[in-house]
Amino acid sequence: MQTENLLARLAPKLGTGIGERPFLTDVIAKMPDDAFDQTKLDAQRHFLGIDGGNCWMDFCIVESDEVRVSIEIDGYDKRGTGTFERRDWQAWLHRQNALVAQGWRVVRLANAEVLNNPRRCARVVLGTLREARKVAHHGQALTRAIGELELARAGLVCAEAERGVAQSQLDELRQLLLEKQEAVSVATSGDASLAGELKEGDLLRAEQDAALLKDLQGEVDGMKSLGKWFAAAMVLIVAMVIGFLVYFTERSTPPLASAQPVVPQAQVAAAAPHPGFAAAPPPQVPAALPVPSSPTIAKAAFEPEPRVGAPPIAAPAEAPPLPQAGPTRVASGPAPVTPSDPCAGDVQWDRASECEGRVVTVVGALAGIKEMGEQTALNLGRDYPKGFRVFLRTKTGAPQDATALVGKTVRTTGKIVSHVGKHGTDYEIVQKSWRDVRF
Repeated sequence: MQTENLLARLAPKLGTGIGERPFLTDVIAKMPDDAFDQTKLDAQRHFLGIDGGNCWMDFCIVESDEVRVSIEIDGYDKRGTGTFERRDWQAWLHRQNALVAQGWRVVRLANAEVLNNPRRCARVVLGTLREARKVAHHGQALTRAIGELELARAGLVCAEAERGVAQSQLDELRQLLLEKQEAVSVATSGDASLAGELKEGDLLRAEQDAALLKDLQGEVDGMKSLGKWFAAAMVLIVAMVIGFLVYFTERSTPPLASAQPVVPQAQVAAAAPHPGFAAAPPPQVPAALPVPSSPTIAKAAFEPEPRVGAPPIAAPAEAPPLPQAGPTRVASGPAPVTPSDPCAGDVQWDRASECEGRVVTVVGALAGIKEMGEQTALNLGRDYPKGFRVFLRTKTGAPQDATALVGKTVRTTGKIVSHVGKHGTDYEIVQKSWRDVRF
């Protein structure tokens, strides 16, 4: 399936998740051209949460009121803490229940699954879409069957009404025949000649009336028999259709299986006990992943799962300290240095890695700005991932047009930290506001 038009139409709507653009360029590309109408695919569609709040789903396919599929691209670490907590689990459930309660079929795909197994993700989306179409088709067939039954019922009512009218006419003819017979009887008791004339004419008319009565009685009996057979046939057909639809729907609806989150091997290796100490019990992980709403500083949690058969990634000798989101500020001013210290004074961005763990002043030209939810990433020297990154945890105090600062020299003082990502080791400084960065 061609994705150029989809990217041109949906790129401005994409969120900050690392799996959203690969979903369009890799997963959708693996689907046949006739899988679904591309105009039915949308991104960041609004819906109401369980508590009435505003929410947006990552992607959705809406073919009709009965065929609606929501596609969620999930990450593990939503708030940048490196852990998965109870409130994350509850938020995930609230979002899932809100979508199901509003008639959506939900497909949840992990970031690592989208990056490493796009074909499997495409099969899951297409399978869910086919099942939704089947259920909608069965519902339409059932609606048509019910409509046909209502029409048959109306036909029976009309036939019963016509039968009543015919019976009334038959009763009137019988009464008229009796009256004529009485008149003939009275006339014959007087004049014999007059009685003979009356008898011939009345007998002829009586024979005609009897023939008409016989025809009407045959028509009434035929309508009764036809109505009974028609009603029995329609009831049998509708019962067979309803039984088939219920049976097929029960067999085609798979049971829900609890999704088990996959813990990356890097986290397992980092959690291995030190020799000589007793192994701690593994942490309890919830049965499903949260939906990411913003990128985090600890990007290691968003890394794709290692492929089967790939060589294991060696863990660093000592885990570098992660930036803490508390109110405590880093001590102002760089650490004491010696005259030959490479971290003395202003340190260029490309030499900042030599000062890891120290408080120094880093200088470099602003190469790019990336908005990441409630925080902003400033890339010095070169754009990510080649340059040095400064994270700002809040947008308060940001210039109205921050992109106009690209190319200006940036100077900021803070503690240099590092972590291992998919592009190698990244070095960065975490600041609390724009007041900690000077241009």
